[in-house]
Formats: sequence, C-alpha cells, structure tokens
Amino acid sequence: MPELPEVETVVRDLKRSGLEGRRIQTVSLLWPRTAATPAPEDFKRELKGRRIRELSRRAKFIVMRLEPQGWLLVHLRMTGRLDLMPQETPPDPYDRVTLTLDDGRSLRFKDIRKFGRWYF
Repeated sequence: MPELPEVETVVRDLKRSGLEGRRIQTVSLLWPRTAATPAPEDFKRELKGRRIRELSRRAKFIVMRLEPQGWLLVHLRMTGRLDLMPQETPPDPYDRVTLTLDDGRSLRFKDIRKFGRWYF
C-alpha cells in the first residue's frame, strides 16, 4: 500500500505535469467497480465536462477539487497508479479508469489487483 510520502509525490507530480486547470472531456470506466460512488453510469455523467481546479492530498486520498462544485477522491490502495499520457497511447491491460482531457492527454488509473477506488 502506498504510504503518505508516496501519495504526496503522486500529487506533486500531477501538479507539475499541469493537471490542474484541465477539463475532463470523457470518462471511461474499464473496471466499473473502481467507481465506489455513485453508480458507474452516474459517475461518468457527473465527471464529464468538469474542470480539475486543484489537487491535494488528505491522508492517503488524492483529492481533486472540481469546477463546478464537486470533489473527486482517489485511493490507490495496494497497486494503483495515476499516469498522464498522450491520448494516442495504446491502452494497458491494467487500465481501470481513463479521463480524456482537453489538452490531448489522458489521465489513466492502472491497478493490477483492482483494489483502488474512486469517489465522486
């Protein structure tokens, strides 16, 4: 399980990569159980079109403040990873969630053991 310093490093890396201010164009749930709340279809609908206003960490949660009003919490659990990459990059067999962003990149959540969870 990632420890606090590792989660903090993930948040700092995402900030440096310019994730703050990006708008979510599409949401793909490749493993629907990753979305803990709300239901998968509601999760995708609610996130689409929102802007990632601010990134932070609270305990072992990655916290994304969204605009208009909303929060996205990501818990990596044991094997979860967040990677920013070009949209053209072929999918990985361990991709569980993909957020397509307005700058031609995608935020991909990889989780080999499928323990990670996202909360909106």
